[in-house]
Amino acid sequence: MWNLVWSWPGPQRVRSFLWLALHNRLLTNQERARRHLCNVDTCDIRLGHVETVLHVLRDCTIARRVWSAFLPPDKRTSFFAYHWTLQGWLQVNLKPSNGLVNNLPWHFLFGGLCRDATGNWLFGFVASYGISSILGAELWSMYEGLKLAYDRGYRKVILECDNLTVVNTILGVSNNQCILRCLVDSIRSLLLKDWDVQISHIYREANFSADWLASMAYSLPLGRHFLEEPPVSILSWLFHDVVGVSYNRSVVA
Repeated sequence: MWNLVWSWPGPQRVRSFLWLALHNRLLTNQERARRHLCNVDTCDIRLGHVETVLHVLRDCTIARRVWSAFLPPDKRTSFFAYHWTLQGWLQVNLKPSNGLVNNLPWHFLFGGLCRDATGNWLFGFVASYGISSILGAELWSMYEGLKLAYDRGYRKVILECDNLTVVNTILGVSNNQCILRCLVDSIRSLLLKDWDVQISHIYREANFSADWLASMAYSLPLGRHFLEEPPVSILSWLFHDVVGVSYNRSVVA
């Protein structure tokens, strides 16, 4: 299991999280009760069920809802089967050749939109490509958005992105070697064209419209899809942006 966790092709922070989960080091209510930090070991959401690591990762109501959004119906029974131990469940799903969710279309999804100075929709796009990382999806979204804006004749553009690592890499503030270098170079080449582009970082709470478009890509075929008109379901989010609806942001100290 050591090699399986630390060779998993994902961000280092996720590998560290998996290692802690594998060794029952997550501070669940069960672990808190064992350390006499609380009086009950049950889940605060799914009352009556002991909050183990496996419960947090898979069996809690919220966790099941998230997994079910990605798992096809024919995979859910085996994925949520109660005969799995925590180690067995992690092992079978971390192995790329044996996982219960192996061979599913885990394509990376992204979406973006272009608005004028008053917040009105100009165009949008959604895409579903091959396998990549979260940073890869952010970079592809930035590249596709910039290319579309330039090709449609816009010469004064403010590009907003909710991934600070990507923004700092494109601006040269940080030199992240893990990011796709060829894609970074392509974005920088676009920025050198005859136009004025300002890149700024925003919080995800101010980027709900783009997130909504990314989720829309899940139901579409592979490839990029151009949107001349906004989908009906996104209109409320666009209106929130125009009138400046604010959202609370939780910060854990």
